[in-house]
Amino acid sequence: MSPFPLCLSNCSAALPLTTAKTSTTAGLCLALPLFAVLTLHRGFTAGIVGFTTATHDAIQVIQSYKNENENATEFDSILPALTKINQTGSSSTSTISSFCDIWSSTAKNRLEFRTAQLELADSMYFNPSQALALDLGLSSLSRGQIYDAFIQHGPDNDPDSARSMVTRTKTAMTTAGKPESPALGADQSEWLDQFLTIRTNTLKNPSNKASQAGWSKTVTRVQSYSYALKNGQINFNDSLIALDNDGAQITVPCRLELWTEFVPVSSNVSSKSGLSAGVIAGIVIAVLVVVGGAGFFGWRWWEKHQEKMEFSELKDRLLFAIPKKGRLNEKCLQILSGADIQFTRSNRLDIALSTNLPIAIVFLPAADIAQFVANGNIDIGITGQDIIAESNVKVDNILELGFGKCDLCIQVPESSSFKTPEDLVGKRIVTSFDGIATRYFEDLDNIVNLRDG
Repeated sequence: MSPFPLCLSNCSAALPLTTAKTSTTAGLCLALPLFAVLTLHRGFTAGIVGFTTATHDAIQVIQSYKNENENATEFDSILPALTKINQTGSSSTSTISSFCDIWSSTAKNRLEFRTAQLELADSMYFNPSQALALDLGLSSLSRGQIYDAFIQHGPDNDPDSARSMVTRTKTAMTTAGKPESPALGADQSEWLDQFLTIRTNTLKNPSNKASQAGWSKTVTRVQSYSYALKNGQINFNDSLIALDNDGAQITVPCRLELWTEFVPVSSNVSSKSGLSAGVIAGIVIAVLVVVGGAGFFGWRWWEKHQEKMEFSELKDRLLFAIPKKGRLNEKCLQILSGADIQFTRSNRLDIALSTNLPIAIVFLPAADIAQFVANGNIDIGITGQDIIAESNVKVDNILELGFGKCDLCIQVPESSSFKTPEDLVGKRIVTSFDGIATRYFEDLDNIVNLRDG
């Protein structure tokens, strides 16, 4: 699964489903700048569809809530700072450190705030996505995919948006000599397959390069739809066989009542589009298969594992991150065992509570740990010096553990004319260590420029 939400100090378990407008994820709030799907450079992520503090929709929820309720004062202490952040698009959370606590508490105690979330999700994402899906002639699985794309890529018209990807899909279809959409006679499976290909390419290589590092890690949410499509589930009804965030097969039951639990169907959209039970099921399943989506992650975790852990159990525990897999994971587990830190990790969960010490073990990708510690999401962690250098964050290196050594080298063909690193200045470098390589060659570039005048 995706990294466990760590900014959950007052998000005690799932909220009671007391009304049709109550969401189990309305109170979730994350501060994970490297979270696998929606949170790179987006500050805090909160609520049912992952509203973010850096992309305007979180503050829109708050403003809508305040406009409709005279006594809605919960966010007043941070609203000026939040407004400034939204004017600049900054991902900083330092001036709104209490955001998670306020959001979670308000979502838990105020139906009006939960309603504001649902209404904005409708107006910003669901309604326009389903109006577009209707124009395109899409059905169950395709409608869910369009809704998912609107949530992650946004409803606007920028090059990386859902609408832009639809336009490119139409172009690709007509270039291949086929109708541009199912509404005009295109085969729906072919159209969806083309859209999924274009969306995958967008996630890996978006026009907005600030999104690339985070989005490139989220292709599983698209692969899940591709998996369902290849297994003949374009017009499924009762359940969907898809992939979770680790790429493992899961069967997601279709529970139509979840539609009204998460996002009630707007009457004007449903009457226009004539949503059948199967179509609604497709969108509901789409909601559940947004495996990296911050909003619905909490529900999937509770529904899939039926664990009894309360989020409040993290309070007063040291959050200790270790790599979730690979040889570093094995070495770290040996260290924990040697230190008599006892815990039991439930299958596929990314957090485990120590049974003999006030510690919570958090299993994260090794590449994310330094950033999590630097941002205060984690108290302490084990990761490589190369990862710390690549992350370019300030952390205290407490102890070198003496394992997992590696060398970071520049490689060129033996027959190449390049003999020194300076020879590569200004050339195209392929690397998975973008940060280290960029800083290294920037320094070399300065040296060469000074030398050559």
